[in-house]
Amino acid sequence: VCANPDSDQIPPPPPVCEVTDADGNYAIALPTGSSFNLTPKLNNHTFASSSDGAPTISVISLTESITGQDFTDTTTVKMTASLHGGRCKKFLGDFKVRVQSVNSCYSQEVWHRSTQLTELDLELPALDFDVTLLQVESVEGVSGDHILT
Repeated sequence: VCANPDSDQIPPPPPVCEVTDADGNYAIALPTGSSFNLTPKLNNHTFASSSDGAPTISVISLTESITGQDFTDTTTVKMTASLHGGRCKKFLGDFKVRVQSVNSCYSQEVWHRSTQLTELDLELPALDFDVTLLQVESVEGVSGDHILT
């Protein structure tokens, strides 16, 4: 998170940036009376302030320590899953997966039920995920129990 000074000074003062801890907490030391814009940054991620959804939080004339200046990472990624077998990549049927973030803060179980679309598309938060195949329904000539063993 960076505090970008709101100043008419030329050249403008450099931003003051601090890295968040594992829980997303941060602290930035700024002089009393300063005005600045707080802006989170992480690669290609997009953020929104928890208070009004804006990408930055403006503080005009800091008079005392402030807390609760929180941001939410609104970046999403697309995950596609499919279940095929053999050289001809035969569609093996409907399936259920668990998508769980590596840090366990997000988990979702999803059934893919379709004879038309062979892929499951999910829009997920931008996290690292483990995907577990939980169940497969039988298709002609193939038992779902044999697929999972």
